[in-house]
Amino acid sequence: MIKQVVTTLNMVPVNEAVTVFLRQALDEVGEPRPDPGREATADQMLDQLARLAVALVPLRVPA
Repeated sequence: MIKQVVTTLNMVPVNEAVTVFLRQALDEVGEPRPDPGREATADQMLDQLARLAVALVPLRVPA
């Protein structure tokens, strides 16, 4: 449902997402724990975002 809202606002949805469960992601003192799976997903999301940024350059309206 959020994709409908995003596209209505002329935004482009990114399909990749990083899910963070705070109880699992933080240690006893509140510091983030390393998680190779989460880091790999974040890399995929950022790669997709970079490709979209390049692809959408011609559609941007100069300020």
